[in-house]
Amino acid sequence: MNGAFDIELLNTGDPDGLDDIGRFNLHNVREALAHGLRCWGALLFRRPRAVYVPIDRAFWGFLRDLLFLVPARILGIRVVIHLRAGRFDLIHDFGARGRLLARVGLGTARRAIVLGSTVRDVFGDYVPAGRIAVVPNGIDITGWPSPGRKAPAGDGSFHIVYLANLFRDKGAHIMLGALPAIIRRVPNVRVSFAGKWIDAEFRKECELMIAERGLERHVEFLGVVGGDDKRRLLESADLVAFVPVKPEGSPWVVLEAMASARPVIGTPQGTMKEVIVDGVTGYLIAPGDTAALADRVAALAGEPELRARLGEQGRSRLEAIYSETASHRKLAEVLLEAMGSGTK
Repeated sequence: MNGAFDIELLNTGDPDGLDDIGRFNLHNVREALAHGLRCWGALLFRRPRAVYVPIDRAFWGFLRDLLFLVPARILGIRVVIHLRAGRFDLIHDFGARGRLLARVGLGTARRAIVLGSTVRDVFGDYVPAGRIAVVPNGIDITGWPSPGRKAPAGDGSFHIVYLANLFRDKGAHIMLGALPAIIRRVPNVRVSFAGKWIDAEFRKECELMIAERGLERHVEFLGVVGGDDKRRLLESADLVAFVPVKPEGSPWVVLEAMASARPVIGTPQGTMKEVIVDGVTGYLIAPGDTAALADRVAALAGEPELRARLGEQGRSRLEAIYSETASHRKLAEVLLEAMGSGTK
């Protein structure tokens, strides 16, 4: 397909913020209907060649998405859907009504985009394999430190950064559970947890673990860290750990660690098992395996040259596959193909 074309953005963001995201309430119903009407107007009067919809994975969000998907299908406009998650909850957690909704909505798609080869089957048999394309997440590496740089820790510690919101699925308790064994071999270890506490009960559990095991001087909780502060935090790290125990998609923390040229210890959740190349850019451990986590941390603590090599290889891999430039190029290829081949 040659020549120029227009792109029209329908902003479905909520000006009141993210607090109500995914909830069924009057405010969200009003917003969804308003967005649906705007979409109908654009489809009727602009008659685009294709509609691109980043879909929600859960019931109420996907129900809203039908306001975009079904009208496009009725009007014979090609539909491209994009799932930025490693699990499509709708077909697993919402019974017959969820599966019916999935069949209606997913049936509109000419192409379905997923985050990696390891999650190509995320839609089950609701989308034929031939319609699925892989487009990895991509990160803008502008402003991230160049490989080889490391800000001094200041206290001479071996510094681990754990970057995630703090609730059970994200595995912070696994890091805490591994710490006593790590401390025995790496007495100067320090772990910085950067993220928001989501679950009060989980927070109490973690605080109890810290108190009972005497971990106070080895851990710190920084709250939410973003922008330049996040880049400086990752630059100060010797390694980054993120060991979730539940399904993931393509966690940004892994890409951010690779952008900082830091080795990553992760678990094989979602696309993490293809983003992290075990023994090349970091290490993968089984979910919940505190002994393996302690062994990997202790081994890396004693091998600064290995850490540097893994980090540099991770940065190179990110630039080739997971940079924003590479991701946008792949997404453009999929959209252009959907717009320009075959019949509506």
